[in-house]
This record gives sequence, C-alpha cells and structure tokens, in this order.
Amino acid sequence: MTMDTTHLALGESDSADPQAAKRREWLFHPIVDFLGLGGATLILLPIFALLYPPEAKNQLLFAMLVVANFVNHPHFAHSYQIFYRDFREKAFGEAYPLWLRRRYLFAGVIVPIGLIAYFALSFALESPRWMSLTYNLMGFLVGWHYVKQGYGMLMVDCALKKSFLNDREKWVLRANGYVTWAFTWTLANRYVESHDYFGLEIFVLSVPDEIAYLIGAMTLGFSLFTVVTLARAYWGTGKKVPINGLTAYLVTLYLWMIFARIDPVFLLVVPALHSLQYLLVVWRFQLNVEKGKPDSMEAPASPWARLLAPHRFALRLTLFLAVGLTAGFLGFFGLPTLLDSTLTYQAAFGPALFFFTFWIFINVHHYCLDNVMWRRENPETSKYLFASK
Repeated sequence: MTMDTTHLALGESDSADPQAAKRREWLFHPIVDFLGLGGATLILLPIFALLYPPEAKNQLLFAMLVVANFVNHPHFAHSYQIFYRDFREKAFGEAYPLWLRRRYLFAGVIVPIGLIAYFALSFALESPRWMSLTYNLMGFLVGWHYVKQGYGMLMVDCALKKSFLNDREKWVLRANGYVTWAFTWTLANRYVESHDYFGLEIFVLSVPDEIAYLIGAMTLGFSLFTVVTLARAYWGTGKKVPINGLTAYLVTLYLWMIFARIDPVFLLVVPALHSLQYLLVVWRFQLNVEKGKPDSMEAPASPWARLLAPHRFALRLTLFLAVGLTAGFLGFFGLPTLLDSTLTYQAAFGPALFFFTFWIFINVHHYCLDNVMWRRENPETSKYLFASK
C-alpha cells in the first residue's frame, strides 16, 4: 500500500454528528486497528521467541501454511478482486485521468503478459538460472512493498485523525523507509550463497563490505533523523498522534524488515502479520463499497428480493470473502499442485516448477497492482476508504 492521503476528503462535517466524526478516526475500532495494523506483532513475536525455538521450525512452518490459506493468500486475491472490478472503465473509460488509466493498463495487462512471457522463454531455453532470477526480482519488490505499506498505513491513520504531516516530514519518513529496505536487502545478499526455493536453486548477489557498512550507517542516521522529525511534528503541537499508524510504520520497518532476520522463526510469522495489516484496510474499503451501492437504499421490487433484502449486504460481503478465500487457495496451492502432478518437464527445473512460477508471479504482480490502486489520486480509493461509517 502506497497511500499518501494529505488531501483526501473524510466525509461529512464533523460538527454535524460528533459521534460519526469520532468513528471516522478509526478503520474499525481503536483496539482492532492497533492490533491489526501492527500492534499484534509486539505481542506475538515475544511469544514465538519463547515457545518456538529454531528446532521447532518445521512445526511452525506447517502451522503458518494453514494460517496462510485464511490470511496471506486472501490478501493477494482481494487485490485482484478490487483492481479488476470495472477494469474496462478504469483502463479505457473517461472517469479516470489518462495517466491513471495508463497505470491500470500497464499493471493489469502489460505486467502479467511480460511475466508469463519471461517464464515461457526461460522454460523454452531450458534455463533454470534465468527462471531463478525472478526470485531475486520478487525479493527486491517484496521488501519495497513492505516499507511502502507501512508508510501508507501511517498516512491512512493521519488522514483519519486529520493530523497531517507536511511534505518535508513525509519525505523523511519515505526516505527512512527506502534506506531501511536497502539495508535489509543488503543483509539478504551479504554473501554469495545459493539456496533452494521449490526445488530450484537460487543465487543471491554479492554485496561488498564497504557498501554494506555504508548502508548500515545510513540506516542508523535516517532512523535517528526520523525520530527527531516525528518528535518535532507532534510534541507540543496539539495535533492528535496517530498511534496506530506510527505503530504500523515502526513495526514494519524495524521488526518485520530488520529484526525478523535475526531468527528464521520470525520470518515465518511476519507474512501473516503483513497480510493482516493489509486486510484491515481492504475490509474497511469493501464495507464502504457495499454501503454505497444504490440497492442498499432502494426498496426491493419482488417478493424474493424483499425476503433477501435484510441480508443482501451481508451476502455480498460474504461472497467477496469467499471468492478471496477460494481464489487464494487455487492460486497458491490448487492449480500449482494440479499442474505439477499432471505435466512433465525437465528435471533441472526441480519438482515444483508451477509452484515456483505461481508464487513468484502473484507476489510480483501484487506489488504492481497495489502501486496503482492505493494512491490518493485514485478516485475509487478516495471515495470509499474514508467514507462515513
């Protein structure tokens, strides 16, 4: 999520309904927001550190694969549901500005065609090494995606609290996020090593000591600068401190990106926490979409419609969730399992080529979709994410 929400409208006048205005300060509820946006990490990581030593990694891996079907994978599927809904209008209609339509066309059509073509070319040339390079691309983009989502959550909470940061303060926060991401990427590529990903050998890149130390020093410097900037922004100004947004930002950068690499057990848990952070915003967005539909206010015409009328809001939400759950399972497990078990290919690509390509494709494409959807200039986002509750 890459939201910058400085000028987003937040609904009706606060003076019209003070209680409604108070509710608009949260996505759902103060405690739900805190836990979902990042606070749960402060509780769960110490528990996992105490209860799951490294030798219990396999048991935790199995548990997180089960959790993934209900948290991680639906979060990817929901991005497809939102992005491609009314795609013709978004990419070719007149409601969106030309530059945004081009972004929709690029992310929604060009990127998936390009990824599929690259996979097909690597396979045709019988080059596992070429195929494995897409893993490096995924690793590069996933870290970037994490820090941008953490920043986006802070901007969302600032908008909800109407406690905006100025351009300089936002620049510092973004720069700190990018430097932190560069540092974690450097750590992941500290030495020339290879490892296995779905049976395909992956080679990471070598980073010289001088570069690693320089980026580490920059990370420390920007972190201190960020603390000073945030203190000046809120200390004694009377502005509401976006506690949940700040928690999301700091947890994402320092616990999910840096600290999690200290223990491989944490790396198994963090993707679920990241997905939960995303789902909290998506569910609020979809709730507002459903509430804003005309048939939510129209009288049903037929007896059957009148019978279902009290439940159609819940039915539509249930359908949205069910489609996300089903599509996530099919994309990450169902279809790759079917294809790997029925099709034959060169042994050099490992025993799970379709698992490899499906997981890489969805992760990379998800970043591209989010980079278009969650922008303050996107009319759909500005209309529904901050609608009155």
